Amino acid sequence: DEDRAYHDRRANLLTPLVKSWCTDMAVETSSIGVQIHGGMGFVEETGAGQHYRDSRILPIYEGTNGIQALDLMGRKLARDQGQGTAEMIAEMREDLKAAKASVSDDASIDLCNRVSAAVDQLEATTQWMLKTTGEDIFQAAAGAMPFLNQWGTVVGAWVMVRRATAQNDSVLSDSEMKAQKLSADFYIKNILPRAGAFAAQVTDGGSALLELDEDLF
Repeated sequence: DEDRAYHDRRANLLTPLVKSWCTDMAVETSSIGVQIHGGMGFVEETGAGQHYRDSRILPIYEGTNGIQALDLMGRKLARDQGQGTAEMIAEMREDLKAAKASVSDDASIDLCNRVSAAVDQLEATTQWMLKTTGEDIFQAAAGAMPFLNQWGTVVGAWVMVRRATAQNDSVLSDSEMKAQKLSADFYIKNILPRAGAFAAQVTDGGSALLELDEDLF
């Protein structure tokens, strides 16, 4: 029963992250694909425009991503008073500690440290969200979307580090492992910094939104 409850909490937590964050990234990635093609991106022979149109519906299907963010904030976090998030943060820290111990080069250690710092910030934001949800649900809801995106961005970095530091991986060739490490390096240096901006939006961005009078729309 304990195992079932643990995995139920993990599945509940990951569901809005996978649905929302991954589909938003799909739209961003396919949009970049169109941009790379330039004007030819809208010419049907390239296929780039079709990928973009197909990906755009993904954040809408199966519960729009805004609803997914409110679900993460209002049910997945508040319902168990942060137990599921605390368990996942603890697992991320254990994995990052093991990953750091498994490497010896300064570059890999630096990547582990960057992700560890992002996990610390994620924990602080999560505690803020948990507290604010109980005190001012509208203030919490105003930061729900960046909160979900912060979670998705940090979890993505954690997974990248796990793959890049995997030892004795019999599935991947040396060249494939090199690609994993380069991908992790790119992600952590170029995508992970967004997590800090999302954290600031969660804790500081809501007041400006809530103070805007409806008559001004």
